[in-house]
Amino acid sequence: MASVSSAYLHSVLAFLNEQGIAITEIKCDIAQFSSERVAMQTYVDLLNYGAESSELSLFGFELGKCIQARDYGVLGYLVESCENLAQAIDVLRRFDALVADIGQTQLNVTDTFAHLDWQPLITDCKQMVLRNTTAWVATVRKILGETLSPHQVSFSFALSAQEIVQLKAWFKCEIITNANENRISFDRSLLALPFTSENKAIFLALVKLSETELSQKKALST
Repeated sequence: MASVSSAYLHSVLAFLNEQGIAITEIKCDIAQFSSERVAMQTYVDLLNYGAESSELSLFGFELGKCIQARDYGVLGYLVESCENLAQAIDVLRRFDALVADIGQTQLNVTDTFAHLDWQPLITDCKQMVLRNTTAWVATVRKILGETLSPHQVSFSFALSAQEIVQLKAWFKCEIITNANENRISFDRSLLALPFTSENKAIFLALVKLSETELSQKKALST
C-alpha cells in the first residue's frame, strides 16, 4: 500500500501547529497518525486540509522550504553523507519508499542538462508535488549552497500568475505549468559537485541500514 513514514507526516503536523492549527482541529483520519506508516490518501488529505485551513494556496511549497534531514529519517542523513549530487539522486531513487512510497523518480541526462522527474501514484495532488519538489531543492541548497538554482521547474498542473511569481522568486528559475511531467531541470555539471558533508564510513553504514529497512518494509507489504 502506498504510504509515508510517520516522521515525514509529523513534520506536516508541526508546521500546522506553527500556523496555529491544533491536531484536534484537523478534519481527516487522525487515527492513523500514531502508526509507523500512514496511507498516502491520508497524507494527501492532510496537505489539502493544511492548504485550506491556513489559506496558503502554496502550502506544500511553504512546507517543503522548511524540510530538515530528520524529516526523511535515515534517508535524510544518507543523502547528506553522499559524495555528490549524482550519488544522492541514486540513493533517493533506491530508498525513497522508506520515506514516502508515493511516486516514481527518474533521472534523464543530456549533453547539457539533467532532468529529475517525479510521477506521483495518484492525480489531484498539487500540494504533495509542491512539497516534494521544493524539499529536494531546499535539501540540495543546504548542502551545496543557498544560491544554487535549477534551470527550470515544471509542474503538471495549473498555477495562478501570483503563485508562479512566488515560485520563481524562490526557485530563481523559469516555472512551467500544465507540463507533461513534474520535473526539476538543472545543469548536468551540478551532478559532480562534491558534498562538503561527505563521509564514506557513515555512508556505507547508512546504506546497509537502509537496505535492511527496505527489505523489512517489502516483507511486511507482501
